[in-house]
Amino acid sequence: MTNPIIESILFSLALSLDSFITFFGYGASKINVRIKPLLLTILINILMLLSGIILGKSLSYFLSDNFSKYFSFSLLLIVGIIKFFSEIIKMWLSKVAKKNNKIKISIFNFNLFLDVVVDPLKADVDKDKNLSIKEAIIIGIILSFDSLCVGFGIGIENNFSYLIILFSFITNFSFSVFGNYLGKKITKKTNINISWISGLTLILLAFLKII
Repeated sequence: MTNPIIESILFSLALSLDSFITFFGYGASKINVRIKPLLLTILINILMLLSGIILGKSLSYFLSDNFSKYFSFSLLLIVGIIKFFSEIIKMWLSKVAKKNNKIKISIFNFNLFLDVVVDPLKADVDKDKNLSIKEAIIIGIILSFDSLCVGFGIGIENNFSYLIILFSFITNFSFSVFGNYLGKKITKKTNINISWISGLTLILLAFLKII
């Protein structure tokens, strides 16, 4: 079992890499990101993480310690594997989206197509090169799905530190701002994929749960 503080830092870093990739893409594509939409995406992410932790912690009282430990391991392992193979999964989702245009979610009068999951840049629905509040909510929800699952996996074991919330906010904000800044400095659009690092970290943390 790792130190709760070190574990919280590792989880926070793993969950923040997607924000770095997303806002790097916005910067490289010259999409203007103001502080309010950026903070909103982070707030949604943190709230989903906290919701997952609270839900998992609530259920942990009704489960045995052994079951909770292996359930946490399984959930974190699955999320880690999905993130590790994210590029392959995104290619598959892209094909599904092209074949079935009816797959969409309506949020705030926007038709959020499945390809937004594949390419977050397409959340700039009105193509005005500005990330609006409504668009930030869409991105925040997409980026927070894994936070909800990971939070649940953390909470159900009932052996964690709430410092993960603080660390997640700090790393999420830092990675988002730095990613956006770095993207703006790169004139040539570059395909960057470091989700596998996030996935590998979660897989490692999953196995640490049962050691």
